[in-house]
Amino acid sequence: MSDDTFDSGLDRRSMLGLVVASASSLALAGCGEPGEGGPDGVEDPEEEGQDPAATQDAEEEADETDGPDTEEIPEEAADEDADENGEETETDPIDADDVDADDEWAETDQIVFEAFRSAWNGVSPTVIREEENPTLELYAGREYEVVWQNEDGLDHNFEIRDGEDEQLEASDYVDEDGETVTLEFLATVEMETYVCGNHPDEMVGEIDIRADGTDDAEATD
Repeated sequence: MSDDTFDSGLDRRSMLGLVVASASSLALAGCGEPGEGGPDGVEDPEEEGQDPAATQDAEEEADETDGPDTEEIPEEAADEDADENGEETETDPIDADDVDADDEWAETDQIVFEAFRSAWNGVSPTVIREEENPTLELYAGREYEVVWQNEDGLDHNFEIRDGEDEQLEASDYVDEDGETVTLEFLATVEMETYVCGNHPDEMVGEIDIRADGTDDAEATD
């Protein structure tokens, strides 16, 4: 074999070895799945032109915003819920004009007054509240009590009189400011007025007696 032939063969073997070595290197470098970067088939953010720190911040921000949606309750709805849950609410005082007088007199067995030189001032029942010398609607045969308090320190009493101005019932006289007196009596058809014995012209009111728990009009039917 000539030197030219040997040299030529060596060159071919050398070239073949280089080709095999190059192919092996390329296979090791690209062992991931097609279309995925990196040796393990995982995309490398740096190769895609992404900043790893920016990607992590975006993921944390997404986690913070995730969660159930909350809806703010309007104040009006909150107030309604409070009322339904039994919380105390402020109520207006009872107005005498809103009370059924007949019903209240039918349930009343106590009358309360304040005694002034100028008039008897009604306290209860509600239908006579703040009324001067109110008419009393009483039922014949029912037991009542009148409670009155001296409000000016003058000498007062409470009397019930008939149509002839004759005394039928009366309390004691008291002249001490703030003193309270109670008079108990049985209502009768003869009763027509109530007065203070010392001030009969100013402290005087009418009594309307109802028979058997009915109005006078009903009693005459």
